[in-house]
Amino acid sequence: MRLMLDIRQAIVEDRYPAFIREFMRIRFGKTVPMWIVDALKSVNVDLTVPDSSGYSAEPVADDFQKAPNTWTDE
Repeated sequence: MRLMLDIRQAIVEDRYPAFIREFMRIRFGKTVPMWIVDALKSVNVDLTVPDSSGYSAEPVADDFQKAPNTWTDE
């Protein structure tokens, strides 16, 4: 339920693309399944381009993470 509230708030505050990127960073880290990267590119959210925090994703063919999320803000 909290996720939907956060999504709604991001839309209201006109920061939904940034919310998506942050969610993907926390959930997947540096490696994001290719199908997610492609789907988000189709709506103009390109995870492969670094954002203001320096985060960018590497598309991978696997549908799941084999290694734990290791990306940090440092």
